[in-house]
Amino acid sequence: MKGLLLKDVIILREQKMLLVLMLFISVMMMTENKGDISFVAGYVILLSTTIATSSISYDDAGKGTAFLFTMPCTRRMYVVEKYVYGVMLSLVGGALVLGIGCVASLMAKSTIHVSSYLATVAGCEFIGIVFMSVMLPLFLKYGQEKGRIVFIVMFFSIFGLLILINKTGITKNVDVNHFLENALSPGISWIVMIAVSAVLLVVSILVSMRVMEKREF
Repeated sequence: MKGLLLKDVIILREQKMLLVLMLFISVMMMTENKGDISFVAGYVILLSTTIATSSISYDDAGKGTAFLFTMPCTRRMYVVEKYVYGVMLSLVGGALVLGIGCVASLMAKSTIHVSSYLATVAGCEFIGIVFMSVMLPLFLKYGQEKGRIVFIVMFFSIFGLLILINKTGITKNVDVNHFLENALSPGISWIVMIAVSAVLLVVSILVSMRVMEKREF
């Protein structure tokens, strides 16, 4: 697995201009917003998970994935490495956002709200985990282009279903914000996010392994 991670990191170095541009945009936006990291955290973390999922297309180019399996690399190991790589990138992205946010706040001479920053980054990390858990099995099964189309269709189908449910008036007397504020304390919210993230990752990994075992090269 160490060799697979090294391969993806080397590929990442080829995208250094994109990473520098991402860093520059993040600094400028947070400085302009006096250290507010809400949008930038989501942008950086989702971009990090997108980079991880797109690494599959680099492997598939020129039948590179088939070549990988001629070496001491199992299909299960390949799948686990992609998830480790994705989580690693999202955590690095989150750490960068926290650091840049603190520096931007100091430059703007505004108060640094560490607890608020951590909560924002944690929420974005959770969204990134959900995104990666859905995208990786799709990319492994259909490839990057078809996988992205399937994801978009799924997203708009769920979005349309939620609108339909809302139109029926079923959720009229349901106050989600009130429930979250009163039923979940900050500590419990963290535990719930970590537990859900772990379950999503395990299920997604198992699905991806099954996909890879049936895949022909």
